[in-house]
Amino acid sequence: MKLSQLRSTFDTLQKANTLEDYIPIMMEVIEEHNDRKEKLSVEFGNSLFHSLSFLDEKVITYNDWVELFNIIKDLIKDPWDFTTFNNLIKIYCSEFGFRFISTKNDFEEFIINHIMKMEIYGFELKMKTFLPIFNICYIKSISSLAKNCYLTCKVRNIKIKTEQLVKMLFIKESIFRSNIIHDIVNTDEVFSQESISIMRDCFSNSKNGTIKENVIQYSKKEFSDPLEKFRINAESHNKILDTIRAHVNSITRSRKSNWEIYNNFIKFIKTINYKFVLDAANIGRFEQGKKSDKNLNFKQIRLVVEKCIDELSKSKEIIKPEKIILFLNENHLKRISAFERSDIQFLKENTIIYETPRGIDDDLFWLYAAVFNQDSLLVTSDELRNHTHTINGNFMKWKKYNRITFKVNKSKTNVTLNIPLLYEVKPFIDRRFNELSIPISECEWITFEI
Repeated sequence: MKLSQLRSTFDTLQKANTLEDYIPIMMEVIEEHNDRKEKLSVEFGNSLFHSLSFLDEKVITYNDWVELFNIIKDLIKDPWDFTTFNNLIKIYCSEFGFRFISTKNDFEEFIINHIMKMEIYGFELKMKTFLPIFNICYIKSISSLAKNCYLTCKVRNIKIKTEQLVKMLFIKESIFRSNIIHDIVNTDEVFSQESISIMRDCFSNSKNGTIKENVIQYSKKEFSDPLEKFRINAESHNKILDTIRAHVNSITRSRKSNWEIYNNFIKFIKTINYKFVLDAANIGRFEQGKKSDKNLNFKQIRLVVEKCIDELSKSKEIIKPEKIILFLNENHLKRISAFERSDIQFLKENTIIYETPRGIDDDLFWLYAAVFNQDSLLVTSDELRNHTHTINGNFMKWKKYNRITFKVNKSKTNVTLNIPLLYEVKPFIDRRFNELSIPISECEWITFEI
């Protein structure tokens, strides 16, 4: 049997919840190798080990499982690789594996020695190494092993998944639990129902709430403080801005006048309190079909600006031109037709039109402006893939909370803005009341008394 066939068969039977039919296939592979007096390749052995970690009393007896494990282990060729050692951890942390190891050894000591052996062999420890260990520690309440693995991950900068952090809340030691809660607060995702269920078991009192006007409203007319907006920390923020400036510096060395223009632009945006940054070329070319490479649709840009003004009205901000800054390459305003003049005039009266020079991509202007002012929102349908390196590890989050996309109706007479959430979806803690609030969706939170 080919390795690919063996793996696909396991996947199929696992999905069908009929793993009992896989055991004869495992035996067939073993017999084929025995008949040829061949050892199992590491790849075949890894696949069989992986499968073995999923077998339980529903499909095989404990004694048959132990026999199968020993046969496979003795049949795999040396040297074993990282996957082999990792799969052994999954096996040891399965229900049968835990029973097998615990009858002969101290389970915690055995697992720690296995991890040490992996490092001696030069294998890099990864999160998937520790996932089954955290799971079995939660199931069997092995607090000391959980704490050892937690510290190992911390020292080696291995990020622990939210689900595993939640499972470690079973450890009631106050200092350790405080560290786990700190890590939970620093996650940035919606929590699964399984995680919430575990937290309900760990904390006796909880209350559900929904978001209304950026605060959590509970059933008894209780309200949280306003949820915080997403912000890049000061160090990362400065690094991103420096990276953009350094890039512009590198491409303007032959045209010093453009470098001077860019520095003057940076000084300028520091003097105005803008709310919306518009990638006007992107807006003007949006869904223009064959016309997208020609002149911009200024009517479309005007429609977007009108919607931005509506948003300013809703937020009760003072409406003035400096609230909306619109970036356009200087060439676009040199070929204006008669029927576009009224739209251009509207834009001049209601926005700051910043003309960017030839030789510098206008992206480098609107991106800098949008990142510099963390209270501003960028209006563009651009996915910003070219700028992933610039926004670094915070890119996807920054885009989620700071980019407004838009839709234009078929008749090109109306625009809909897709405004991002005005608060960050992440856990937070209120030390005044000793409460931990966890998102279970973008608009629903559950708050635990800790």
